[in-house]
Amino acid sequence: MFRVLLIEPEPARARLLSLALKGTAEVAIAGDEGVALAALRVAIPDLLLISEKLGLSKARSLCSRVRDEAAWKTVRLAVLVAGGANQADDEIAADLVLDARSAMRQVVEELTAALQQSPPATSEEAPAAGEMLPPPGTLSGSLTVLGLMDLTQALAQAGRSGLLRLWFRDRQGALVFDQGELVHALAGEATGTEAFGRLLVDAEGEPTASFRFDTLGAEDLFRIERTIDRPFQRLLLETTADLDESGAWQRPA
Repeated sequence: MFRVLLIEPEPARARLLSLALKGTAEVAIAGDEGVALAALRVAIPDLLLISEKLGLSKARSLCSRVRDEAAWKTVRLAVLVAGGANQADDEIAADLVLDARSAMRQVVEELTAALQQSPPATSEEAPAAGEMLPPPGTLSGSLTVLGLMDLTQALAQAGRSGLLRLWFRDRQGALVFDQGELVHALAGEATGTEAFGRLLVDAEGEPTASFRFDTLGAEDLFRIERTIDRPFQRLLLETTADLDESGAWQRPA
């Protein structure tokens, strides 16, 4: 089955599009371009579908960013714009521009046709330095490029299973995912939701920290302690709300 990454800031519309594509593609949803870029680094989709609700300038920037990455050359780009191609910015480097006012059935038919076409041709040249993909099952880098919130949301949305290790100046942390759910967190002597909160605060205060994600198999996951038992999105919302309320984490307005 095809994989589609949908960038749609409005949750209700995102669910509608996801349901419409059910049976045609597996759909992951990102609410903004930051989460979308993180998701692309975790799992490369067949098609990136960008809603006009993101804003045309951001859609143009995102399309350009994807086209510039050697590792993402095979990803097809589709943009939903009210009025279709007639109203789209000429500088949007998309393979397909759809009319957001069209019936959902027509949108799905056009997307399906695009998915069934051959992927865009790619250069035979090796990726430039800094654009090489990490080894299979591994994702690593700096939180400066990929923030912890975006990274964890991307892992959750992609349904990944594995160990995410974090290295700060004088301490370390770890998060374990099982099919997209965060099941264990460790930060010093703290575990569970407390540890997850500490790591979010640490990542905000030290954005130059590094990370590495490695895939874990079922046998490895079976042996790992489970200290978190709530759905990831609920966990994230409740943890960030608690941090804001306590004043432990002062996020930019």
